[in-house]
Amino acid sequence: MQNNYSQHAVNFMAGNFDKLSFDGFRTPIDNYFSGLLCGESPKLPRQPMPARLGEIIDWLAQSNEPNRCQLASFLLDAAGDFRSVMAARINEALQENKLLGGARPWSVSRGMEMTLYVWSPPAPRERLAAEQHTRAVMLTAGETSRRLVELEYGDDGVLAAAHLKHLSLDALGPAELADARTAAFSLQRRRLKKAFASGKPGRNDACPCGSGRKFKRCHGARP
Repeated sequence: MQNNYSQHAVNFMAGNFDKLSFDGFRTPIDNYFSGLLCGESPKLPRQPMPARLGEIIDWLAQSNEPNRCQLASFLLDAAGDFRSVMAARINEALQENKLLGGARPWSVSRGMEMTLYVWSPPAPRERLAAEQHTRAVMLTAGETSRRLVELEYGDDGVLAAAHLKHLSLDALGPAELADARTAAFSLQRRRLKKAFASGKPGRNDACPCGSGRKFKRCHGARP
């Protein structure tokens, strides 16, 4: 991540440092406020941001949506390549919604745990279904929590709403947890079937079920 200074600081805790100083997006921010103190009219600094993600951040800035600051921070902290992939996925999802008549979720891990749903008139929002799928992803990956990001767009492709919810398994009752485990098992089966249709994964490849383990230590383990 490009400007997550607290995470960088943690990485340095094992050393003996009297002072930590990070370059990056903090520098233009410091320059901006320094200019204000000097009576200047500096240009407000902005990070390079794909248009789709910039639209989300601008919408959040004008909204009263719960968790809006957390969602904006998540996007601002993300690395440039992640932002580009997410923006491309949004555009792709809007096209898929028209063709499929439903929304196909996108889930990522590796420290950026998030499941994204893109809703539009051909695929209107189904909040409960999105939450159920996200919990299935969590169980499959052995996670304790995960972000669910839902974006709603109009017919014109313009963002109408953005939602962030942090999901965990702690609040589930026994019956709900059993349903989530059944959904996780079904998700694994679908992922494996799709992967095997293209050929058997290598033993050292990541298991296509989404567990995060190598195939040889997961569904490729020999009895």
